[in-house]
Amino acid sequence: MSGMTIVDAETLDRSQPIIKQLPAGTQLIVVPDGSIRHVIEATMTDYRWVTISVGEIFNRLSNDIVKSVPIKYWDRLFDLHSSVKSPLTQEESALLVARGVYGIDPLFIVDHIGLMKILVDVALSEEGLPQMVSSVIHSLLPATIKDTMSSDFLSNPAKAKDTLHRIRNSNLDELGLLQPSLEIMLQILDQGTDVFQLYSGPPDHFAELLNDNVTPSEFVQYGLRYCAALSADKVSMNIAVASNEIALRWLQSNYALVLRSANPNVLKLTTLVSNLNSQIGETPLLFIVIDGMGLQAWNVVQSVWSKHYGIHVTRSTAAFAVLPTITSLSRRAIFEGKVPANFTNTKHSARLERKLWVSKFGSDGSYFASDEISGILDAFALGKRRICVVDVTWDDRSHKIKPPFDSINHAAGFWASQTRVLQVVKQGLDSGYRVILTADHGQVQCQGQGRPDYGELTGERSKRVILFKNKALRDSYIDEDSFAFDPTGVSSDCWPLFSTQLNSFDHKGSLSVSHGGLSLEEVLVPVVEVGYSERKNSNWI
Repeated sequence: MSGMTIVDAETLDRSQPIIKQLPAGTQLIVVPDGSIRHVIEATMTDYRWVTISVGEIFNRLSNDIVKSVPIKYWDRLFDLHSSVKSPLTQEESALLVARGVYGIDPLFIVDHIGLMKILVDVALSEEGLPQMVSSVIHSLLPATIKDTMSSDFLSNPAKAKDTLHRIRNSNLDELGLLQPSLEIMLQILDQGTDVFQLYSGPPDHFAELLNDNVTPSEFVQYGLRYCAALSADKVSMNIAVASNEIALRWLQSNYALVLRSANPNVLKLTTLVSNLNSQIGETPLLFIVIDGMGLQAWNVVQSVWSKHYGIHVTRSTAAFAVLPTITSLSRRAIFEGKVPANFTNTKHSARLERKLWVSKFGSDGSYFASDEISGILDAFALGKRRICVVDVTWDDRSHKIKPPFDSINHAAGFWASQTRVLQVVKQGLDSGYRVILTADHGQVQCQGQGRPDYGELTGERSKRVILFKNKALRDSYIDEDSFAFDPTGVSSDCWPLFSTQLNSFDHKGSLSVSHGGLSLEEVLVPVVEVGYSERKNSNWI
């Protein structure tokens, strides 16, 4: 019967006072209070009414907050209630509902980028948050933001969309709220723009320059040109897919050749430090590794640094990352100076990198995270000849990019002016160091196609590769959305399964920015020297 649910009393929470009174095996018909009662009264003779109030079911949550949550979410709410040990206030109940029912963490929302993300999520949804929950979240916002928004700003999609429009028409850009492209957000919300056309420019004939027979140096030159076009939003989706299909075939055929190449113009992360050390000689070096900084993002960063801070590129090329393009392999390879199969038998960590760097350069070597500013300054003052600084803030930021409302280009532009790496670069140049930057891998925008229920998505959040411990198991999961490739140099217990094209092993249909795969964007990383002069040198070193 519509509107009614037949259940067995044994399946209900026996801790509820009213349920305790019912004999075991009692059959219940759960009926919402209202007009549907007449159906029972007209068709049954042996029954009795038992009324259970909201306060009795959810006796540790605020009644008003519970009543504001649609009944379709009450199963989830009941599970949350079971974990609550003592009664919550109205505000505490609202925050629990926001987190547990709607997946919104108020601590994330007070961050400007988080606020924009949630506003867009609600604007694109079919319903908002309960009014009372929206009001509580509103009360937690910083005063400079709260005063510009009504308390019901998350209560329905129309309200959220209206708030986005008002942000665009206000002066809130000073607060950083417009860092993701608000115009693009509103274009999608207003017109339903196809996300795959969002960053597309006109097709470019340069795609014809890449083919299966190019040399490693020509592959790098194509990658540099391709990523420069990406940074200018000039690559359409069809060009991106076509280019990376050719790049994949080329890597499958030539990656082993790249690792063996003695050509000094073919740079790879496994030998980069040794080559720089020998070629620079006694000149002090500040070597900066920016985790996840691919060529596309770097092009945006260098543009900002050159225009606003007087930091210019004096030499520039790209190096081949280690495959798969994950931090525990490719970043580690920079410090090990080896392919993964020859790594030392120690888990990857910043401590290991520090140990390897100091072991290589002795008293001349110092290793720092980018937030260890005082240590870096001391190393400059002491005249350490080989200083390494590793930054992970860009990688953290890039994994928070939510296409199509944010992009690598927009995020990189904002990061360029906020990062502490800029301060480190200036201090290095002022102290007489040659400053060279590189990365362990790049990032690419991708779309989820689902994932196998076995294997490891790597701990560093890469979504484009899954690692299996044995070949037979890996091969059993190959399907139309994945493929097997065993790059030269991987260890004997590492069997990668890669996602096809520009896809990922993420929830089907979800868009993200990630790495681990074999795209041009992920495989080629910048190797760049910067200085105060705009002079360009025709030779790399």
